[in-house]
Amino acid sequence: MNTEKNLEKALSVLDPIAILEKDDFNRNIVEKNKKRDFSKNQNKILNRFSTYLRGRRYSESTISVYTFFIAELVHFHKNKLLKNLTNRNVEEFIEKVFVTRGYSISSQ
Repeated sequence: MNTEKNLEKALSVLDPIAILEKDDFNRNIVEKNKKRDFSKNQNKILNRFSTYLRGRRYSESTISVYTFFIAELVHFHKNKLLKNLTNRNVEEFIEKVFVTRGYSISSQ
C-alpha cells in the first residue's frame, strides 16, 4: 500500500544502499489520493474495469494501480467522450502525464 508509513519503512531499509528523495515518492502519494469528479457513466466504467481485473485474478495492488492510471487518462481527457478516444489521445496522455511525472517505461 502506498502510504506515508510504508514510505518511511522503505526509505529506512533502502537508505544504506541507495540515494532516494522522499519528495519523489510523496508526489506519487498525493497524486494517487486525489479525488476526481467523474460522471456516473465514467464511474461505472472504472468500476467495471476493476471488476474485470478481479475476474482475471489480478492482485488488489495491481488493480489499484491500473484503475488509477485509467482514471488519470479519463480525467486528462475529461472533455472528450471515452468512445471517441484514439491511440493518439493515449500517446498524448503518456507524453504529458507519465513522462512529466517520471513514471517508468514499464508503467507505460
